[in-house]
Amino acid sequence: MLRRLATSTAVLAVAAVALTACSTSPSLSSESAQPSASFNATPTAVPSVNVSPAGQVTTMTFTAPLASLAKNLHVVGPNDEITYGWNNLAGPANINGDPARIDLQGSVWYVTGTGPWSGFITITFSDGSTLGLDVVEASATKSPTGVTAFAGHMVVIGGKGRWVNATGSGSLTGSRAGTIGSPIVLDFVLDVHA
Repeated sequence: MLRRLATSTAVLAVAAVALTACSTSPSLSSESAQPSASFNATPTAVPSVNVSPAGQVTTMTFTAPLASLAKNLHVVGPNDEITYGWNNLAGPANINGDPARIDLQGSVWYVTGTGPWSGFITITFSDGSTLGLDVVEASATKSPTGVTAFAGHMVVIGGKGRWVNATGSGSLTGSRAGTIGSPIVLDFVLDVHA
């Protein structure tokens, strides 16, 4: 019996030492809300590529009707006036006689249907080559009639296949007649250097 009691006491002593060690490990200070000195807070740089125009310029002007494939939208606020979240839309396009698929991954933050949005667009051409675009400075404006107008600028991220060395930029405009998440139609003008 004494042997069991001694063993239990030793186990409790080891547990107390372990708990004390845990309480002195590096943590965030509740007063300063800053990481301790042992925490590496160096930000990671955003990838960048040379965006200087190079090669032959191809101008792409096309229209794409896009339907929602998946979405995760949330409605909040005192009067349910704020909508935020993401939407993945896709649809066909004909780009300079070449059938293509447009895939838009969009992120929104709207108040009563109007506000900023951003996203990524991937164009997949019939030969399997792709072109990636970053949508920047984009906005949605909902009219009193319920139609939403879209506008934004695009920067070429890069591509695969015949677009592997692509750079460039462009703009888009478009509209949606229904609620957020309904199909949209976008008009693209894109200058690609490849």
